[in-house]
Amino acid sequence: FTLMNLVRRGAIWVAIFQLIAAAALIANTIRITAFARRDQTGIMKLVGATNWYIRMPFILEGIAAGVAGAVLAGGLLLVGMVTLVSGMREQIQFVPFIGVPQVLAVMPWLVLIGGGIAAIAAFLSLRRVLGGCRPHPAPGGPARARPAGTPLVTSLRSALRTTRSA
Repeated sequence: FTLMNLVRRGAIWVAIFQLIAAAALIANTIRITAFARRDQTGIMKLVGATNWYIRMPFILEGIAAGVAGAVLAGGLLLVGMVTLVSGMREQIQFVPFIGVPQVLAVMPWLVLIGGGIAAIAAFLSLRRVLGGCRPHPAPGGPARARPAGTPLVTSLRSALRTTRSA
């Protein structure tokens, strides 16, 4: 039984490593997506959108990726259980194998953990890209002005000039 405990601990460490790798992959994907849409998010900030309003589509995209990965992992686990473990169960009788009910009981947890880790990873990756949660200025209150030389403001001004002259 010492060998089984060692194998179990090794499997837990591999699962933790894969969970961290999946969170890093999702965070990096969301960061790249937010960077690609930085002009749109900049315009949204200029017209007064809150940071949560800007972040929510990215967080939902991360959750969708996490849930899709969890459903795929659960499906592969079920297929592996039916095809591989059923044949091994007949050959190796002294090892307790899991059954289909145990796999089906784990699948909702996979989906919840996958979506939760993806939401946390997306939120944390967006903090750096979009900035922290700053309070939205009150109506009529002083708005936070951007410096005159930022590329977004310069491009918006030139776009306004071309539409006014046309």
